[in-house]
This record gives sequence, structure tokens and C-alpha cells, in this order.
Amino acid sequence: MNVYRNLRSKGVKIGKKCHHLPETVEMNIKVDSKGKLHFPVLIIYDEFMVTDFIQDWPEDAKLNVQLRELFNEQAPWD
Repeated sequence: MNVYRNLRSKGVKIGKKCHHLPETVEMNIKVDSKGKLHFPVLIIYDEFMVTDFIQDWPEDAKLNVQLRELFNEQAPWD
């Protein structure tokens, strides 16, 4: 209920699940001790039929910082 209240207070709306992941993958939204939300994020590369999954994306993390880590190594198709 804590996560739900935090989402509502920040105006975050969660849509329907649109991609299926294995049940072993942790996909819960969490709230840390400082009240910040942490989201799972799925990045889909349709052109290459590949995905990346980030299990813990803090709500205040900048996109470029997260993506820099993700693209630190060159993808095999590049």
C-alpha cells in the first residue's frame, strides 16, 4: 500500500503489462527509506529482436546516466 500511495501522490500512472518476462525476474516497484520510487525498466530494440532489463531505476536517476551504463560496451550488432 505504501508503494501505491507514493505513486498516487506523485501522479504516476501504471499501464497494463505489455511485455512478458520470465517469472524469475524481479519486476516490483519499490520505495526506499527516503521515499524514492525504484522501477524496473525494459528497453526493447525491435529492429534487432533484443531487450535490456534494468531491475532498479531510481525515480530521480537521469536518463543519460542510466543509458551510459547500459551502453558502456558495444552491442554485438554494432
